[in-house]
Amino acid sequence: MGALCCFLIFISSWFLFKILVFKPLRQITSGLKGIASGEGDLTQRLEIKSRDELGELASWFNAFIERLNNIIVDIGANAETVTAASSELLSVSEQMSNGAEEYLTKPMGLLPPPRK
Repeated sequence: MGALCCFLIFISSWFLFKILVFKPLRQITSGLKGIASGEGDLTQRLEIKSRDELGELASWFNAFIERLNNIIVDIGANAETVTAASSELLSVSEQMSNGAEEYLTKPMGLLPPPRK
């Protein structure tokens, strides 16, 4: 009789452990695989179904992904700013080059007198 009770307690504990730990852990693993595989969509988030340690893990992972996504968006915006600035610098350098070329190709008699 005691062995049967121990066996029933063991089986009950195993099912309870499976429901409370393994299932949420598999869901988190599946969510992480979905985010990491393919194109690495940083707009996806882990679904938080519990307020235990695994739910907290999912919550902090979502916060990390949110920050990472914001950093990447900022980098994209900064890249656009750098591209615009480099275009302006290219334009200015072309103007300077053209001005220098015009100065060098002018006949010497047409140059203004030097300033004193």
